[in-house]
Amino acid sequence: MPAAVSPAGRLQAYLHRSIPLSAAMQVRVTHCEQGVVELTAPLSPNVNHRHTMFGGSISALALLAGWGAFHLALEASAVNAEIVIRHNTIDYVAPAAGDVTAHCAAVSDEERARFARTFRRLGKARMPLVVTLRCGSTVVARFHGDYAALAG
Repeated sequence: MPAAVSPAGRLQAYLHRSIPLSAAMQVRVTHCEQGVVELTAPLSPNVNHRHTMFGGSISALALLAGWGAFHLALEASAVNAEIVIRHNTIDYVAPAAGDVTAHCAAVSDEERARFARTFRRLGKARMPLVVTLRCGSTVVARFHGDYAALAG
């Protein structure tokens, strides 16, 4: 009997299959439970001319972490929807001279309920998500993204 694939393994396979950039960046899902998603990307395939992580890679890692968290929330709620990014901002606060981990915090029950009400009524809704990116213990960027779910 094949070994069960963990939620992190399923999400990583889905990301690599559906968003090929995640595979090129060598993104790994390092944590995935109770609404929290963490992704890690190594420096080497994402390095810039300053020998730190390219800002575009940091931004993409943040987008992927938020997207993954939203995807899992919709899946858990049996909501069939397409996910798109509606708007985002990112503040770069320090260079990343090593691997970077993106941590997307769980959505509050209140936000989830608001999302569900709006989606049922309109067939679309948005979800604000926050992602903190670290290199070791140093915060290197903070990302705020509004993701949208559109009825499929």
